[in-house]
Amino acid sequence: MLKKSHFLSIFFIILTLGLHSCGKRRSPTDSAEIVLNVISETMTRGYAQELVVLGDTIFVAEDQGGVEIFNVSNPYHPTLDTSFFTIDTSDVSGITGSHLNQTLIVVTENQAQFYSYLDSIYSVGNAYDRDIEDIKIVEEKMDTVVVAASDLSDGFGIHWFAYYEQFGVLNWWQIKGNFIRLDWNTRGFFVKFPYAYVAMEQNGLAVIDESDIDSPVLLSSVDTPGSARDVWVDSTFAFIACGRAGLQVVDISNLDSLVLVGGYDTNEYNFYADRIVVKDKKAFLACRRGGMKVCDILDPRNPILVGFLNTPYANDVFVDEEYIYLADRDQGLLIIAWDN
Repeated sequence: MLKKSHFLSIFFIILTLGLHSCGKRRSPTDSAEIVLNVISETMTRGYAQELVVLGDTIFVAEDQGGVEIFNVSNPYHPTLDTSFFTIDTSDVSGITGSHLNQTLIVVTENQAQFYSYLDSIYSVGNAYDRDIEDIKIVEEKMDTVVVAASDLSDGFGIHWFAYYEQFGVLNWWQIKGNFIRLDWNTRGFFVKFPYAYVAMEQNGLAVIDESDIDSPVLLSSVDTPGSARDVWVDSTFAFIACGRAGLQVVDISNLDSLVLVGGYDTNEYNFYADRIVVKDKKAFLACRRGGMKVCDILDPRNPILVGFLNTPYANDVFVDEEYIYLADRDQGLLIIAWDN
């Protein structure tokens, strides 16, 4: 829903750092608390749902607010470059992009469309006519992209698109790829070719062999506590945002036999882990009303909470070497410096 007014300007964010553990406690010298410092807060015209960072530009999907594009070359003072609504004016729920091709894929109700942002914003093809839950460009070359997408009804698929003229129209066209029907609700995913790791809500984690993207094969799955919403793979472990069950960890060293080996669950009502990014042995979790949580995963079997940031409703997170970018439904775009 588009925010028409704001009755309160928020000058400070309560930042609380904690050090806790689940299971066996490690020595404090094994994991130091991290320092988080909010350096900018930019209100968006709509509810910030998802973001993608491409160079010095951030694209924010904002529900009825469409898409806003921010220049963050100075992260202390982001500036709005432009904004646009999709051609069907539907609510925007997701976004991904290719910096090389200066192209976005924007997810709305029952479809996902390509948009060029080279000189101006305009539609350059249809990616999917379906109810896309999550979407990512996982590989890019000039005039080609490989796109992975989860569909609530049709499972998961990887597709190769190319930009060329067909039927007299210069657009992005699908060349190959297919969905695999999983019969479960599919949410976030992580692609590490030739495998895809897919979060399946109450059914945990699935591993799919994408050696042939025209004929993907389900290899194995494992149940997890809570509702598996998103996943990130680092080394031989899958770190899963599992809703009210917090962070759960699965050993994927043997893809034929996935094993749940640990996790961090505070049992807090507001700790609903929805999105995850792993960087430098830290797991960053967007937890809706629980704000953002940061867990040390140096020992993957025993994650430790080392920091958290209270925000109204954290929807999405991206992390680079210096900054954390947070899309908050009610607070907009936050940029946070972190001590890594």
